[in-house]
Amino acid sequence: MNTLLFYYYISYFFRRKTIYSVHSPFVYEFISKIKKNQEAQCVSRIISKHRRRLIRNSNSIETVDFGTGSGDKKYTTYLERINKLAKKRSLSKHETKLLYSMAHCFDPKTTIELGTAFGISTSALALANPRSKIYTIEGCANIMAIAEANFQRLDLKNIESLIGEFDHVLPKLLKQIETIDMVFFDGNHRKNNTLQYFEWCKQKANTDTVFIFNDIYLSREMKEAWNIIISDQQVTISIDLFYFGLVFFRSGIEKQHFILKI
Repeated sequence: MNTLLFYYYISYFFRRKTIYSVHSPFVYEFISKIKKNQEAQCVSRIISKHRRRLIRNSNSIETVDFGTGSGDKKYTTYLERINKLAKKRSLSKHETKLLYSMAHCFDPKTTIELGTAFGISTSALALANPRSKIYTIEGCANIMAIAEANFQRLDLKNIESLIGEFDHVLPKLLKQIETIDMVFFDGNHRKNNTLQYFEWCKQKANTDTVFIFNDIYLSREMKEAWNIIISDQQVTISIDLFYFGLVFFRSGIEKQHFILKI
């Protein structure tokens, strides 16, 4: 844990509350369901097999990072070992269990994921709701190919993989969708990009929609983006779980923000 992240965690640690201090029936019920989810451990073990395969794989692949180039170049390409990429870009076992439990609780019909990586989080979303439709977007075709191989191993048939820059793929996808029930933001972690994707997706949100942001404390940029998002007038409930930040657009309730231990 780097110095900045450690500082953010200490701040979170001393401000977080337990569910017993929550006066919102909706939030209390939601957190209670997550904590009691018995299937999450089993699903986590299934997905962990894929994670272990990745960690053991020392082969190198060419990968691309959009938004990290200099000058007129908007991306960088480089060779990297699969196991190193997996450690850096995939959710931990605890985070995977938490994401599965949240998706299982909300039971969304339509989910968008920004940032497939090797498909750890995508698999959790798909297994949580086999009848839902998961649209997952990844910028690197080589990484997506590995993720899709994992989807086949797990026999996941409710995932549609989309390859390309979020700036190009996401607007096209949103035009095809009437409404979205869940969005998992786990790709470009720059402030302006995160805020842009939030604004685009917000136009398709409904009163039951949940947006889940990963790495809200990754950098000062992400922390600033998170603070702007929870201040948005359309956001009525926001929850800081440190690992994830959640926002809801439920109508007819007073704006509330929670910092919770889970």
